[in-house]
Amino acid sequence: MTSKKTANDSPEKSQFCDLNAAEERINILEDIVHQQEEKLAVAKSSLEKATKKIEQFEQTLSIAGLGYAIWDTQLDRDVTVSEVLARIHGMDAKEYMNRISSMEAYVALVAPVDREKYIEYENTFSAHYKNKTHFCDYRINTPGGGTRYVRQTSRLIPVTSGEPNQELVTIQDISEVKYYETELQLSRECLEEREQLLSMSATLANLGCAVWNYSESKYDSVTEEWAQIFGYTSSEFLEKFSDLESDVNTLVHPSDRERYFDYYESEGEAEIEYRFIHRNGDTRHAIQRYQVHGVVESETALVTIQDITERKKSEEQLIQSSKLITLGEMSTGVAHELNQPLAAIHLSAENVLRRASSDLIDVPPFIIKRLERIKDQAERASSIIDHMRMFGRDAKDDFYEFDAREAIEGAMELMGEQLKLSDIEVCSEICDASLFIMGHQIQLEQVLLNLLSNAFYAVNHNSAKNKRITVVGRKNNRREVVLSIADSGGGIPEEALARIFEPFYTTKSISEGTGLGLSVSYGIVQAMKGQILAKNIADGTQMDLIFPYMQPSSLVPSKC
Repeated sequence: MTSKKTANDSPEKSQFCDLNAAEERINILEDIVHQQEEKLAVAKSSLEKATKKIEQFEQTLSIAGLGYAIWDTQLDRDVTVSEVLARIHGMDAKEYMNRISSMEAYVALVAPVDREKYIEYENTFSAHYKNKTHFCDYRINTPGGGTRYVRQTSRLIPVTSGEPNQELVTIQDISEVKYYETELQLSRECLEEREQLLSMSATLANLGCAVWNYSESKYDSVTEEWAQIFGYTSSEFLEKFSDLESDVNTLVHPSDRERYFDYYESEGEAEIEYRFIHRNGDTRHAIQRYQVHGVVESETALVTIQDITERKKSEEQLIQSSKLITLGEMSTGVAHELNQPLAAIHLSAENVLRRASSDLIDVPPFIIKRLERIKDQAERASSIIDHMRMFGRDAKDDFYEFDAREAIEGAMELMGEQLKLSDIEVCSEICDASLFIMGHQIQLEQVLLNLLSNAFYAVNHNSAKNKRITVVGRKNNRREVVLSIADSGGGIPEEALARIFEPFYTTKSISEGTGLGLSVSYGIVQAMKGQILAKNIADGTQMDLIFPYMQPSSLVPSKC
């Protein structure tokens, strides 16, 4: 069956339909082109933004001294290197890619001192840090001969399948950072050293510091040295003395409290010397000073305190020493004045005895005995005065040989009667043979007198019934002369035994001792090439003087 053409199926109508279809296609194509242009514009804009960001990122990396590279583990070399990374190593990117063709080539750039550490870092990263960021600080040597500190950070680049074989490596030049870290560490060590020195100086000077808050009437802080002066730790001090009243009423000596409150209220006084009560109950002396922080209206002040107890003792001992020196100077004149009446007494007694022996006068026997005793005591007094005058003279500049037994005899002559009157038993164990040493006899007598005086004091102040002093003079098996004075005075406290030869150190009260006797004695014995030793014995103290024995050429060697 065939169709029939109608009047509407003309060639003109067919052409019109084709034109419409073409126009529709053109419109569609135009829309597609327009859409693509819009997408292209968006893509171009995004590319420009991305490029700009990349440029900014590159600038940031350059400013930060941070370069990057992509390392291919299969190729064993970098496949991409930034200019910054190459510049850090003293090269441009092209030169770097040519020179660093393997891991071995890169390791050659690492400073020898850090190579072992770097190789360990790479091996550890490959084995344990596949999904983690890992870094290492090391030094590199540049082609120009310089050395730089760098920090390398590595991380594997993830892939959708299989094992990753590329690493993103960033390297930052941290040379300047390391320089300042080193300087900072040196500064920190220097500061710590200075703080230690200041702390030691403060401790040696018995000096403490605190910050006082006037508005709250309490301490904001105190140093350990401040607290130690009072016998506390800093935390204990701040907890115990939380306000002015508890501070003053507990620490300041009762006799000085009113004066201390006046000092606190005064605007003019910046310094006060007062007594305080130590934690152990002792009364000590201190100087306190303050300085207001910053402006005058400031509510806080820096307060310093110095324990001057030892200085006060030294001052008092110096005053006592000055008195003794003056007394010694006066005694020479007194001795001269006493000699004249003693000589008159001696002469008068002798004249009466002479007349009585010639029967010129009749004198009862008991009077004769009294006159003889007066004569003997006058002679003894004159002898003591003469010895004192000789003792007060300056020693000769040059050493000479003398028998140490004579020095013992001279010292006992001056002290013997005093010991006897105090009912002290004196045991003398002096070698029969000569004990010659080199030095000054008068100075050795001074030392022995000081030791006898100390023994006398110890025995008299000890409650023991057996009051005894033993004096020994002998030679030991090393051919040394040993002079010993031992007492039954109970001994010296162990903590004081090591300090008894220090100037101004004494276990006696200020009125009874200056702390100079043993110090001076120590100097005299040392000058004579000897030793002075102190030790506690069963019931007291023993002082030993040890000198080299001198054998005078004119004497026959003797045994002792």
